[in-house]
Amino acid sequence: MYKIEITRFQPHGTKQRLAVADAAQAAAVIANLDDGAAVIFVADIRDHIDHGNFYVWWSAGQAYVRLDEHREHYARYRDTATIRQGEAMFLDEDGASFSVLPADIVSVSSAKEALVHWLLTGRATDALIWS
Repeated sequence: MYKIEITRFQPHGTKQRLAVADAAQAAAVIANLDDGAAVIFVADIRDHIDHGNFYVWWSAGQAYVRLDEHREHYARYRDTATIRQGEAMFLDEDGASFSVLPADIVSVSSAKEALVHWLLTGRATDALIWS
């Protein structure tokens, strides 16, 4: 089972909670999300055991990605030429803002691809570097 929480901030704060039976259903939910400011949390729970959690904060086409599997892994681009300039601001689930350094930011499309890859394979994508 996959537990999914989607926190949105526009036009007002909402939290949507879903539970889906398999990875393909979870991937379909993620693939259909728009790029509006949000926090996405997905937990992979099988046989009452948590096999990992994937967090994505996204805003204005940029994303901050964290994979929790026994420790926190943060995603970065492999090609440093794709790193944007300047910090990005994101909202946490409680609406508090925080900033992220440019090296730790990926595009929303890269974040979605990484999350769908993790859902379908159980592994972090090699398209990104994981700390």
